[in-house]
Amino acid sequence: MLALHPSGVIPALATIVLGLALLVPAIVIFLLSVREGYDEAERRDRRANGRCLGCGYRLKGNVTGICPECGMEIGSPKISPIDRADARN
Repeated sequence: MLALHPSGVIPALATIVLGLALLVPAIVIFLLSVREGYDEAERRDRRANGRCLGCGYRLKGNVTGICPECGMEIGSPKISPIDRADARN
């Protein structure tokens, strides 16, 4: 528990430490959310342009069902909940 200054005000240093303790996790969560959104957009873009979801390799004309670059199965890619919602529309 933070001790109050004799004047009844938390000292400036304690205020800064408390602020950082709250701000740093908020920034980390925000950055992780932005990255996840970017990754989802990239996967949708790859799917729409006929590219491998794993590596982005162009799959036009591929009949094997396997990406020649990374070996990912094309016929059964991992589909995120966002992509499932897009497929229903």
